[in-house]
Amino acid sequence: MTVAANVLDQAEGRHHYGASQDIQAAETRAAALLSTGYVPVGCEAFLTVGQAVACARSRADRILSRRLIQVDALAQALLARGHLDGREVHALLAGQQSGGGSDGDSQ
Repeated sequence: MTVAANVLDQAEGRHHYGASQDIQAAETRAAALLSTGYVPVGCEAFLTVGQAVACARSRADRILSRRLIQVDALAQALLARGHLDGREVHALLAGQQSGGGSDGDSQ
């Protein structure tokens, strides 16, 4: 989620302190995962945390780009209501058409 939020910030031209903290948190988590030998879905083995974050950011961008209808519906609902619980999110997404493929980026 952190990386996805940053991708959206970048795409919409928002470069603020919150995104910087998100990136730092993602890099810390990536370092911890990589130290165990974990390789994210759709990525090859890397040498640096920066490469892992870049791979995850690219994947998040692909996922969000293919699901713009769902992202927009969630954004509109959040703007209208201020918050959504899990059931509301699931109900909202169940009513939307998926623009996704089946290349392993379904999450």
